[in-house]
Amino acid sequence: MRNQLLRKTKQEEAAVRVADEEAAVRVGEEESLRVPEEGESSRTAEEVSERVRDGDAQKVGKGKQNPEYTERERRRIREAKRKARQDPEYADKERKRNAEATRKVRQDPEYAERERKRNEEAKKESRTHAIFRAPEKKRDAEAHSFARQNETIRSAERTREAQLRRTKQDNLTSNYSKLFQKFRNKIKEAPSFICSCCGGLFYKDATTIVSSEVLKEKGCSDELIQNILHVNQVQHRICSTCKTYAYKKMLPRLSLVNGFDFPRVPDVLKVTESQYLT
Repeated sequence: MRNQLLRKTKQEEAAVRVADEEAAVRVGEEESLRVPEEGESSRTAEEVSERVRDGDAQKVGKGKQNPEYTERERRRIREAKRKARQDPEYADKERKRNAEATRKVRQDPEYAERERKRNEEAKKESRTHAIFRAPEKKRDAEAHSFARQNETIRSAERTREAQLRRTKQDNLTSNYSKLFQKFRNKIKEAPSFICSCCGGLFYKDATTIVSSEVLKEKGCSDELIQNILHVNQVQHRICSTCKTYAYKKMLPRLSLVNGFDFPRVPDVLKVTESQYLT
């Protein structure tokens, strides 16, 4: 269906083009047969003699094979069209033909999409030049100012701006609620993660999982690794302060091996659960 529409549209455009060329040729022939009146410019006489030469050239077999003749014919048709368009009736008919042909072609989605992309690309390219962009801004400002004089348009604009402000405020409130809920979820467990180096209690996000392999890659010695991973636990974690010292191959100042570790309770002094309850 689309191919048939395109074929029909092309045939109509070709018919219109042929009709315009025939009309232009008729006008040119009439002009070539007209004898210049007294007082006419010498250019008119030259045009007549030029048309006569073209006719002679076509008769002897040169015709459109001659580039010079083709160029003169193109100029003659263009001039004939220009003169014909001075007639309002002819200009109106031509405008309607062009509009109808364009409307039919635009019924094809592919053609309409290509035309839209061409227009967007042309407008985008022209907007990069200040000579075009400055007048466009001025026109837009004047059109906006004129449109605002209409109370209906102004009221709709105020409603739209109020809606945008409410949406922005709702987004801010929603984001705040989400962030607050995220914070509450993170602190819900309380500081329960032990730093293997200093023995402090921290939130999960404030600690980093480490191992002896990771510290070896950082260049730490075996003795330093043993001192850093002092607390015996399944998964070693260190706080940000101890991590800074460890990655610099230094023993953290608050490390438990610096005398900050509590003395171990002997088994004889440990109180069992049954003894505590009695």
